[in-house]
Amino acid sequence: MYESLIKELRSEFGQAVEYHKVKGITNEGWFLLEITPLPIQIELEQIVSDIENINPVGVQGGKLVHLECCEAHNHNNLQKDVRKALKDLKDQSFKVAVYAGLTNIKILKNQPIAVVLEPEISYITYPDHPHLNVGGFDPANGFYFPDSLCYIDDPQQLGETKKERLLNAFDQISIWLFRHQVWESSRKYKKRGIWIGPQVGSFAPYDYPPILDPNRACWCGSNKPYKDCHSESDLLALVNKEAETSGISLDQVKRAVIFNKLNAWEQRLRVPKQQSLNLLKRKLLSKTVT
Repeated sequence: MYESLIKELRSEFGQAVEYHKVKGITNEGWFLLEITPLPIQIELEQIVSDIENINPVGVQGGKLVHLECCEAHNHNNLQKDVRKALKDLKDQSFKVAVYAGLTNIKILKNQPIAVVLEPEISYITYPDHPHLNVGGFDPANGFYFPDSLCYIDDPQQLGETKKERLLNAFDQISIWLFRHQVWESSRKYKKRGIWIGPQVGSFAPYDYPPILDPNRACWCGSNKPYKDCHSESDLLALVNKEAETSGISLDQVKRAVIFNKLNAWEQRLRVPKQQSLNLLKRKLLSKTVT
């Protein structure tokens, strides 16, 4: 990547933008962002209201700001539990690795991939998170991308040039992180939390067995281990779905599903995901890496 482009990104987004080109982490390089998204107190409810109503929100160096040109006439339409959650919010910095290149992972639709390194945000740390992309192996880059942020539904809206796409991605990542803060805080008042603004539908039950750690909390918010909560019913839904689409007998599907989707979870997902995260942390968070 051109040094001139890196300088432009730093000057327009903020100085907390580092570029790393190192062996072993794909061929396009990564940006490390340090983002503290929480707005100032007097703008907090205005910004939440704008996000809820899909109005534009400003971002300056990763911090959310209320736009002076905002055309909304009423910012007092917040849910009671959201208002409670806002009172508990405190400044928090996030270190985010953003991949500058393209991948062959269809679900990511060629958006810049954002992985939160500190504090880690993934399906391992948040099994019930409403807005994450599942990690996956990209053979073109020879890299297992960890769980990443689902910060935009249509990546084409980010722009056409690399600079536009990255700057807009940085802004959308900042907004996502603020929404995450509100969601996490709101779980004190509402079991599964409140994700402010547009929200994609939750996974179907049969989607969970391949991605969740059987020994960690269930996706339902019960705080029970997944294997002791919804795992059995989710596996049954998965068996029925695969039997319908594959034409294989129910017993054969059941044996394959239980082994491949549950017993092999450790080797198929946790190990490569953790290895990639450790590699990113070691390379990007080290002060000696350039």
